[in-house]
Amino acid sequence: IAKIDDTIVGFILYGSLRDTSNLDNKKTGEIYAIYILDTHQRKGIGKNLMAHAIKDLISKEYKDLLIWGLKNNPYTQFYEKLGGKKMSTREIKIFEDILIENSYYFEDIKSII
Repeated sequence: IAKIDDTIVGFILYGSLRDTSNLDNKKTGEIYAIYILDTHQRKGIGKNLMAHAIKDLISKEYKDLLIWGLKNNPYTQFYEKLGGKKMSTREIKIFEDILIENSYYFEDIKSII
């Protein structure tokens, strides 16, 4: 989590890749979620959270990384700026809505930080 003055302003969840059907047999990490309060965006918090996650994944011998983001989410540009390449799309159902997600792939997670 990211805190400022004892207030949580963001968080990141990460771990092993949940769906390995699209990638080779590498040890792939995945960012499950990253969120920063609107009032604290564009202050480097997201980059710091990503750096923490990447360092932890590297220490556990992860080599590459995948992040899924909703297609219509303007913040997915953040993944592209970090070097993620759009790899695939999928449909997901949230309640009654069918939404499209794009995956962003990082071949070498060491290049992110």
